[in-house]
Amino acid sequence: MVSTKSITALILLLLCADSSWAAYIYNGGEPQHLGTQVQDNSSRVWVAEPFQLPFDAYATSLGAALARGMGPTNAGYSAWLYTLGTVSHVPEVPLAQTTEPLVPLNTQFTYYDCPLPSPVFLQAGTLYALVLKPTDSTFVGSVSYGIVPGTYYGQGTGDYGKTWYRLEYPLAVRIEGYFVPEPGTSSVLLVGLIGLVKRRGLRNPRRRR
Repeated sequence: MVSTKSITALILLLLCADSSWAAYIYNGGEPQHLGTQVQDNSSRVWVAEPFQLPFDAYATSLGAALARGMGPTNAGYSAWLYTLGTVSHVPEVPLAQTTEPLVPLNTQFTYYDCPLPSPVFLQAGTLYALVLKPTDSTFVGSVSYGIVPGTYYGQGTGDYGKTWYRLEYPLAVRIEGYFVPEPGTSSVLLVGLIGLVKRRGLRNPRRRR
């Protein structure tokens, strides 16, 4: 007969394997050697990467693959979550902003991440965008392009969000968070195992002969 210790170990294994523990709910892939320059008072003052999620999720952190050009050492990009227009794919309504800017340290494209003030709920199948805005008018930096198949092309704006145009490639951005758990096979099995443990705990021990 399966022991209580074995059942407990199996429960822990199922919890660790559950998809709701995934680190990134959206991942734009590895940084590339090519990117787009984004700076104030230019044709690309902001950039955005549109995305959709397959399941409901909560976003907890925003990140992007960035490189430094010039400007103050503490300057970088503020990262925002926006909703998108269903037809034009233009960022419309801001949902949240990172607590600190993403500050690239050198000229090599590297991912930088920063948490959101609180988890933000994102609905499956809804269009959103991660938007990057320079924090200083004298800062010059670049955002790496991405090559993940099936991702949307990036968006650029030269008039601070009034109009947007399509970039050459997607952008390498990522969103940390967790998917909302759904009653999958492992969850159903987990409930059954917990019930079995409770039954074993309530069952009277055998009398010794």
